[in-house]
Amino acid sequence: MNVLLFFACACVAADLPANLKKDIDAGNQAWVDGLKAGDANRIVSGYSQDSVNCNAAGDCVKGPAAVAAQYKEVIARFGRATSGFVRSETLHVDHDLAYESGYAEAHFPDGAVRKGRFSTVWKRQDDGHWKIFRNVSLPAAP
Repeated sequence: MNVLLFFACACVAADLPANLKKDIDAGNQAWVDGLKAGDANRIVSGYSQDSVNCNAAGDCVKGPAAVAAQYKEVIARFGRATSGFVRSETLHVDHDLAYESGYAEAHFPDGAVRKGRFSTVWKRQDDGHWKIFRNVSLPAAP
């Protein structure tokens, strides 16, 4: 049975569009690296021009410049992250959209920990790469 499950998972992974996993991994790593460097522009490097980002408080902004401003506020409030990670847990593809959900966490020098679940819609761009189209940060489960 484990062998059957392995082959089923391998088939699903093989059906992912070109660049998708690589672009998602790069975008998620840009979030971690940007918080650690205090660089909001690095964070939004994976966002599309028509992106919308909603933070855990429900504040939504449109476009990379506005998303960068959101993250500049986080960095100004907490400083540079000392560590962080993004754990992608689900990924579903529907034509030119990919739906990812998971858990992310960032630790800051004053001991603050920003953590929570997320739901992200990635959209295939004209050049074939995938960028964040919609992102919703959700509070961590109690």
